[in-house]
Amino acid sequence: MEDKASKIFTLKNSNTAEYKEKSSLFIAKAFPVSSEEEFESGLQAIKKEHYKARHHCYAFRLPDLFRYSDAGEPSGTAGIRILNAIDHFNMMYAGIVVVRYFGGVKLGAGPLGKAYYTSAYDSLKDAGVLEKHLCNKVSVRCPITEQHSVFSLLGRAGVGDIKTSYGDEYTFEFILKRELLPGLLSLSANMHKIKITLGEEIYI
Repeated sequence: MEDKASKIFTLKNSNTAEYKEKSSLFIAKAFPVSSEEEFESGLQAIKKEHYKARHHCYAFRLPDLFRYSDAGEPSGTAGIRILNAIDHFNMMYAGIVVVRYFGGVKLGAGPLGKAYYTSAYDSLKDAGVLEKHLCNKVSVRCPITEQHSVFSLLGRAGVGDIKTSYGDEYTFEFILKRELLPGLLSLSANMHKIKITLGEEIYI
């Protein structure tokens, strides 16, 4: 099995925070995203809303992908600092765009990096957090004569919300937390007439 975190944290709501440094205004917008395409759509909407702003810096993180951009700011002062804020909260499926309205005074790398980090941090801290657990889609097939034994097995393994179907065999389909999989596999080790298939990994 691929080594993934057993649980992650995601944004419950979108949220906006503002931060001022000297005469520059930083507007950070944090929002949940499920794909790179969804983030790009959100980024373009923010660019359209704040078309007069000089910079639209961003970062997003998914379980298997992350991106960030300084969007014209000095390298290392914006995008990576926004990503640092996301990682501070151990967030996944989260994106942040920080819009900067330049006030005519250069801030220097230190204050500029702090401004991007702080605005991103503030947008996350009040957005609300959801905890999601790594799960597998699971399919169990057995002869129809074994269905009651399998029902009992699944109950002992902590499985709920089971979808069943039957033809030549009885099929049980369900989603199970990764942490419960070893128990299911152990309990079924001596039941040679059943076949367990692990499907897609998802966070729920």
